[in-house]
Amino acid sequence: LLNMERIDLVLKKDTLLSEETIHQFLKLIEKRLSNEPVSYITGEKEFMSLGFKVSPGVLIPRPETELLVERIVEEYQNSSAPQILDLCTGSGAIAVSSAHYLKNAFVTAVDKFDVCVKTARENAENIGVKERINVVKADIFEELPFEKTFDCIASNPPYIEKSVLSTLPDDVKNYEPMYALDGGRDGLDFYRRIIAVSETLLKPEGLLAFEIGYGQGESVPQLIKESKKFKEIKVLKDYAGQDRIVTAYKKGTNV
Repeated sequence: LLNMERIDLVLKKDTLLSEETIHQFLKLIEKRLSNEPVSYITGEKEFMSLGFKVSPGVLIPRPETELLVERIVEEYQNSSAPQILDLCTGSGAIAVSSAHYLKNAFVTAVDKFDVCVKTARENAENIGVKERINVVKADIFEELPFEKTFDCIASNPPYIEKSVLSTLPDDVKNYEPMYALDGGRDGLDFYRRIIAVSETLLKPEGLLAFEIGYGQGESVPQLIKESKKFKEIKVLKDYAGQDRIVTAYKKGTNV
């Protein structure tokens, strides 16, 4: 409300607040008391040290997803012009931060929902990578409108089992969009589809990179293995020791 940096709250601690500011502040406190996420209240969320706009209808970026971006940046930091495809982009956190840290990358971001497409485009502009990001409205369960192939396909898709959705914390299930969480009966619907899409849209030797949910450290790699189109399947853990990222490479044309 004051548009201050955190340090200013200390340096200007004797500043008197207006009645209007106090009233607005208490209204925001009431929202938080009803479990509305702080990021929706403020309209912002930090991700990869960048400020992302978020709003109801768009999944709030999680710190764990930064591991996925770090893996992409590690893979392509010395590449000349990598083409990256981010499916189920939401706020554009993966796409925009990848473009920010990979100055030569061109990123295509896909989502089927208008609010996500609009938010991802706004974040690309605000963070200064609009010229290297193409945000496309499309449903990944339908034919995707791409004739080219990509060096990397990444996704943090909906991955929560449908039966578990009702048990999520109130600030998640009552406020965040279910379509960004619901991964189907076994939580694997989106992985199956993205793996199938990657069989044709990913270049030989290209990187497939997923974020996964709790308990999916065996099931998602198994789906990739069953495709028979990928190699070097690896599972990376997050800082809490949980399986969090799955990567694999598309087999070359002679493999």
